[in-house]
Amino acid sequence: MFDFNPLVPQEDTLKFMGKEYFMREASEAAVASFQNCMISSAKMSDEGKFLGLGNMATANSLLISKCLFERLPDGKDGANPPVEEVSLWPHRVTAPVLKWIKDVSGLNTDETAEFLKKRIAEDTIKLEKLSSKNS
Repeated sequence: MFDFNPLVPQEDTLKFMGKEYFMREASEAAVASFQNCMISSAKMSDEGKFLGLGNMATANSLLISKCLFERLPDGKDGANPPVEEVSLWPHRVTAPVLKWIKDVSGLNTDETAEFLKKRIAEDTIKLEKLSSKNS
């Protein structure tokens, strides 16, 4: 049995460049955006053969952006920092933040280039099957 009551997202605090942020575990929408960004970075030939990965690193900035909320003076959630802003932050800041988000959100897998190539190939086959059913 799964019992998620009470369902309280895990949170921590990040202070950076004079701002304070809530770091919150990824919502399903944030995970979907992250995974869509990763999959869309795959480069495929016209025949559907995997050619390589494009700008996959954007996915990490996207996930961080969707899981950070500026803390307002009243303690409530403010806006997410834009992806473009997060991508300019030093790696020594984003690396531990990304690790925390992935750890608490259950997203840490052994992501190697081979692992991602395999997952993209599997997802491409699934997409082709779905596309042929809808045609």
